[in-house]
Amino acid sequence: QKEILVREIHHRVKNNLHLVMSLLNLHARRIRDPRAEEAFAEARSRINALATLHRRLYESESLQEIDLHWFLEDLCAELRRGGLSRGRHVDLIVESPSEVIGPELAVPLGLLVTEAITNAYKHAFVDRTHGTIHVQLERESPVTLLIRIRDNGAGFDLDSIVGAEANGLGRSLIEAFVRQLHGELQIKADDGTVVEVRFPAPVHPKRELKRSA
Repeated sequence: QKEILVREIHHRVKNNLHLVMSLLNLHARRIRDPRAEEAFAEARSRINALATLHRRLYESESLQEIDLHWFLEDLCAELRRGGLSRGRHVDLIVESPSEVIGPELAVPLGLLVTEAITNAYKHAFVDRTHGTIHVQLERESPVTLLIRIRDNGAGFDLDSIVGAEANGLGRSLIEAFVRQLHGELQIKADDGTVVEVRFPAPVHPKRELKRSA
């Protein structure tokens, strides 16, 4: 009975978040200011990341495990449809093994990936019609995962990031989510912009058993 109740809670939270997104969509249709329209699209993306997480939890067997491969695939599929590309053709590619984590890590990780991708859509392809964003997950050690969001856009000059650009909302949110993950953040220029976060995530016991079998 407890499992059925928890599953129903995840289902209702997901539905409520979709209702919030629908309300935002209704308001967004009346907006004529491009910057306000962009802000609404970003808000929908953040809410959608949480809705995707609750859907994955609702569909999982244990209600406490998220397969990162499918979570990231679902998340990026929703972001492709979220209107962030603004008419540009941007390929959003996910490369991820099947790694299992709990919701306490999946929430900040999903929001971190959403924020990094949103920033790439906004800043990497100014005056460009095409681009590519890669989301790559890899296991560096039995206790550490690495998430990398890389774009092939305009990049940036590390020495020129000052003032508002260095302390913008996107950067502040990314840093906040990294702290929640107890991770390490690195942002660098490499034929575009690369956002890398290493964070502790021990191999799931079931996966460990499969590897040692």
